[in-house]
Amino acid sequence: MTTILAHEQRIRSGQTTLGNLAVSESDCSSARKMGDLGYFGKGDMQKEFEDAAFALKPGEISHVVETASGLHLIERYEK
Repeated sequence: MTTILAHEQRIRSGQTTLGNLAVSESDCSSARKMGDLGYFGKGDMQKEFEDAAFALKPGEISHVVETASGLHLIERYEK
């Protein structure tokens, strides 16, 4: 968990972006797309992930979210 908290701090301080970190640090298949999962609706993701994602306003980044799949930082893109 220490690593993802350090990544969160780097993002929030403006040293890097979530997309840039996703390319090198994520083990999700979306990493090659800078972490972009595309559009998804309610019921498409694990509950913890979905609850955090839908609570964000456009442009916001979540704190660390834990699901059965691992640890996540989520950014909601502006339309």
